[in-house]
Amino acid sequence: MNWLKWILSYVFDCVHPHTTWPHRDRVGLAYVCCIDCGRELPYSVQQMKIVTRQEQLQDLTQTVGTNVGPFGRARISASHERALAS
Repeated sequence: MNWLKWILSYVFDCVHPHTTWPHRDRVGLAYVCCIDCGRELPYSVQQMKIVTRQEQLQDLTQTVGTNVGPFGRARISASHERALAS
């Protein structure tokens, strides 16, 4: 029966009901992983929900514009600037 669930989720996509706690990648963007299908999904720490990549970058730029950056630092690093540019 488990293989049937896997085939159905592969064909019709997973709705991601079970996810991990939020993590940050090397660039500093938050993401969660679906435990059922293993997909990494962009996550907004401010909104506390799964978002699109554009919404995630908007949250990061809003955080960077404030006095304290996303990691408690006043400035963002060069890797963050490259991530925002791409």
